[in-house]
Amino acid sequence: MGLGINEPRGGVELEYVGTTLPVGFVTGDRVTGKDGGVYRLVKNSLGSALVVQLAYILRLNATSGELEVGAAGDDALVGHVGIVQFAAVPDGSYFWIGTGGILSATSAAAIAANAQVSLSATNGKLDDLAITGKFLNAFHNSSAAVSAADAVIKIYCGSELFYGASN
Repeated sequence: MGLGINEPRGGVELEYVGTTLPVGFVTGDRVTGKDGGVYRLVKNSLGSALVVQLAYILRLNATSGELEVGAAGDDALVGHVGIVQFAAVPDGSYFWIGTGGILSATSAAAIAANAQVSLSATNGKLDDLAITGKFLNAFHNSSAAVSAADAVIKIYCGSELFYGASN
């Protein structure tokens, strides 16, 4: 996908959501937050608002060349993944999406302590039962299990989230 690293200077407002690009940035720019998390500037082009703590596939728009989000959980898709961290994002807006470090996400079902997590059949939610033949390079960052769906969980990825095929 060609997500080259461009670490800009500090002072980035990670909670930015707007219909124009922040001055001095382009989609795909990567920053490291004070929390140690990794974030990329992307555009919501899905046609609806994005939900906080749900995962989305990152893709390049064939016409504009901008980095944007696509629905996650579709078994046919593989690639880089981001999780909305701060607030719901209206359609057509630019924002910083979490792509690495310790991130908040939503469970699709019960999740074991310290388990590897992956995208589930429920769009954007994570589970410790991967879709057959697929994987996400992250794990549930807690020594306590989660007992039900729709719980906010902490996950950890030491690089940037990637959803791939194991065959």
